[in-house]
Amino acid sequence: LGYVNNAPYYIPRKLETRVMFYLKSKVADAVGKFPKYKDQISAELKKYNSYGLPAGYNLEADPSQWDYFDLFTVGYIWAKEKYNDVSQGRVAHRGARYDGTALDLIERAYQLGASKDDILRMDGSKVADMFTWENVFIKSGIYSPGMWQDPWKGANIYNGVKDGKVYLAFFQQIDCFNVHGWSEDPGMSTYLPDANDMGLSVMPQAVSLAVDKTGKPVYEGTRQITTGGWWWGIPKTSPNPKLAYEFARYITSHDIQAKECSKFGMLPVRKDILNNLSLAFDEGWVGEIFKTSVDQIKLQFDQDKVVTVPLVKEYPRVAQNYVDAWYKHCVEYDEAKDGIVTSAKMKEALAKDYAAKEKEILGTDYPAAVADTTKK
Repeated sequence: LGYVNNAPYYIPRKLETRVMFYLKSKVADAVGKFPKYKDQISAELKKYNSYGLPAGYNLEADPSQWDYFDLFTVGYIWAKEKYNDVSQGRVAHRGARYDGTALDLIERAYQLGASKDDILRMDGSKVADMFTWENVFIKSGIYSPGMWQDPWKGANIYNGVKDGKVYLAFFQQIDCFNVHGWSEDPGMSTYLPDANDMGLSVMPQAVSLAVDKTGKPVYEGTRQITTGGWWWGIPKTSPNPKLAYEFARYITSHDIQAKECSKFGMLPVRKDILNNLSLAFDEGWVGEIFKTSVDQIKLQFDQDKVVTVPLVKEYPRVAQNYVDAWYKHCVEYDEAKDGIVTSAKMKEALAKDYAAKEKEILGTDYPAAVADTTKK
């Protein structure tokens, strides 16, 4: 990252990835109430995969052990239980028509096993499985409806946490800092009813919605998502590029970067900080954000290469295409009219409505079709 033809063109400033944010008390509540809801949850899932919860399923108390079925399970319990005299979906990701929402969708497709070419073609089974899961989460009431009704960006999710509408979300490092806040800084107050209630973990394990005859998911994906970042660059028109370079190196020096990262929730890029996080940051909630983020990033290397979104110049239009598809085939999908969604039905709809748009966007760069296989 930051290299062009194997030469560094930018000075790294910070890394970004997402982790799973949750309220510890509400997770404990859902785990305790799971036996009461187990049969109901399984019946709901059976509508979509003809089986229900996987055989021998039990809700893990530790969110770092969760997969997509666990996410559905806690979300279902929260949606059915009355908190503050209200029953509603309380799991959230971004839902506005912008690239933040597309990133959530594309990362789930990666987790389910889609390649970068699959993402760009938008006609494969793993991409269809991602949209199918999203459809099921929406139609089963797992997601907070504010995601698409308002619609939500990051700050809206913060307020959802504050208002008791969101118990679990997917946050970047700065999101975690903003939501937790600093007790000694009135300009950055907490969004949490109880600042000690913030829990963080790596992303849930992707698994297929479909299960085989023995009750096991047809395939397992990963916890792997993308890593992005920000860099300092010096334009050709800079009146004093040497001074600009020296300044950029100063603000990325060890002590300055440690202070900036600990104050603003940035994930450091300096190896001498990353390899000694406990020396640079407190072991409290700040240290937990960085530790969890580093654990997540460690999962995100494929054959020694960091996983990113497709690095093509048309990516912004590709991202918008994903958001458009999410609204049409997940948010606005009429289950009463069009029937229960299936991965095959979703794949056909994507190929018809959106793969053609991808070809238009990418032109000759549209990836060639390959055999569509499922990882067992």
